[in-house]
Amino acid sequence: MRLAKESGAQQSQLERLERAAAQGYVEFGDLRAAVDETYACLDAAGIGYVEQVRAPDRQYAPIEFSVALADPALDPVADACVEGYSFWIQSAFEQQPAGREEADAEFERARPVIIACLTDHGVTADESMTNAELKELLIYSEIGLDRSSGEPPPENWESMGCLDAAGINGF
Repeated sequence: MRLAKESGAQQSQLERLERAAAQGYVEFGDLRAAVDETYACLDAAGIGYVEQVRAPDRQYAPIEFSVALADPALDPVADACVEGYSFWIQSAFEQQPAGREEADAEFERARPVIIACLTDHGVTADESMTNAELKELLIYSEIGLDRSSGEPPPENWESMGCLDAAGINGF
């Protein structure tokens, strides 16, 4: 809660966070209302956005959206809208235990496709690997960053598309 206050979270978001803390979970209705307030802020600033379709079979699927900036100078305004109205409640929704369990189960179901995609692209991966090890390989496959070596991604890196192939947006 302290970080949310310090980063400029609006009163409505702080109230939702307090309610979530008191009841022990974030309700989807609070998440939806917070994101809608973010959209209202973006609309008022003349900033476009696109909401992705939520997975209908996932109760704790996050509300994901992208901001379309015609003018890069509006980036701080867009950031302020998101941080002010929905960032913290979105994070709490996604990180609550039931949400993490659902995301972990989704990742577990996607493992065979992830492993196949990685090996098809020349990355050594197999069923004996832990989810944490596979996630490190996925980071590499998406952005070219090997966090164990600290080396920057190769020049002209292109994503292998293994997250898309597996039908997951993140982990």
